[in-house]
Amino acid sequence: MEEADARRLANEIQAEADEHGVTVTTKVVTGHPAQELVRVAKDTGADLIVLGHSGHSAIWGTFLGTVTERVSRHAPCSVLIVRQPTT
Repeated sequence: MEEADARRLANEIQAEADEHGVTVTTKVVTGHPAQELVRVAKDTGADLIVLGHSGHSAIWGTFLGTVTERVSRHAPCSVLIVRQPTT
C-alpha cells in the first residue's frame, strides 16, 4: 500500500514538473528514509534534495533524529528544507 502511494505521488510530482519545464528524477525505494535519501543522492550525483519540515524546533528535531535533520547533516549535496506557510 505504501509503495503504491509513493509511486502515485512520484507520478504526480513528475507531471507537475513536466508542466513547468523542470527536469526531475523520481525514484521509489524502500529502507530507512534518511539513509536511502543520502544513498540515492550519492549514487545519482544529485545536485539538490528538497524536503519538507515537520514544524518542530531544531532542538526537538535533533533530539528525535528526524529524517530532515539527518539528511541535512549527511547529504553529499545541498538540501532545501521547505516549511509550510503559516496562516
